[in-house]
Amino acid sequence: MSKNAAYLDNILSYQANRPFLYGSHNFYPQEDTRLSYSFFEACSTRFKKHEL
Repeated sequence: MSKNAAYLDNILSYQANRPFLYGSHNFYPQEDTRLSYSFFEACSTRFKKHEL
């Protein structure tokens, strides 16, 4: 989910069973490894658009 790639669109194009799809951001608790908030929102928007 945090790569902002078209993986979700590709998966949905195969009529995936949507109730079983989930998205999550990989959390790596190290200094200076966080996503910027704007990038986090951009990645999350794609999943929100599909109500996932």
